[in-house]
Amino acid sequence: MFKRMLVVSVLLLGLCGLAAAQDSLNVRTIGLWPYGPCEAVAYVNIGGTDYAVIGSGGGLMILNVETPCAPVKISEITTPGYVFGVAVSDNYSYVADGCAGLRIINISDPANPTESGYYDTPGYAKGMAVSGNYAYVAAGDSGLRIVDISNPAKPTEVGFYNTPGYAKGVTVSGNYAYLADEDSGLRIVDISDPTKPTEAGFYDTPGFALGVAVLGSYAYVADYGYGLRIINISNPANPAELSYCDTPGSASGVAVTGNYAYVAEVNYGLRIIINPANKYIKMIWFVI
Repeated sequence: MFKRMLVVSVLLLGLCGLAAAQDSLNVRTIGLWPYGPCEAVAYVNIGGTDYAVIGSGGGLMILNVETPCAPVKISEITTPGYVFGVAVSDNYSYVADGCAGLRIINISDPANPTESGYYDTPGYAKGMAVSGNYAYVAAGDSGLRIVDISNPAKPTEVGFYNTPGYAKGVTVSGNYAYLADEDSGLRIVDISDPTKPTEAGFYDTPGFALGVAVLGSYAYVADYGYGLRIINISNPANPAELSYCDTPGSASGVAVTGNYAYVAEVNYGLRIIINPANKYIKMIWFVI
């Protein structure tokens, strides 16, 4: 499913904010949705049909992507803020809605999305991850906010950790939340007790950490002008940089699956980076 989500993300990266897409090597555009802005995207399968849920400025759009070469807009819903991040779980879309905090949208009927509940986070909600009964919100200068979503109509904050920087992105793996904390790099927060999150370790990347993904024992940080940084997190108390790929633009987002990292770059589109022998050292494809 994650690979299919990446396909949707790749497709929409070139389609929701760029006038045209240029193909390179083995990468080719297979579908087009030429209307922006496109700030975030998530994949979901509902009733056997594939959908892309797009954060599009002041709300969400839901596209039917069952036929990738011909995405079809199914519906949209306006949110009170500006959508920066989207995660989907159990037919709900969890939205990092800027000044309007966390919004929870019921998408069980993709043609008729409705808001189920919200939590007005302190700080600007910039990034979003969901694991189990909790939503993890990267909330700018208010750090990490942990929200109980077991009742989507009444989400409640159960814990927080105020990071030293400006939390832009978050992902969760096991008992840890990994935050892209802008000028404070990668922060690793122990969330084994969501009511008492504590920092386990950090790595101060050379640039501005804007996005983060985790696969296995490695965290992959989109570090703006310093490209993609690969951090060994096997010991969360002492993370260390393994390698890096100095991409030509400004890395703002990243996703990882198998042997590839997919890096979104400001004004440079999508970069696809191959991982030989556990080190991402070769950029092989791009779409702009």
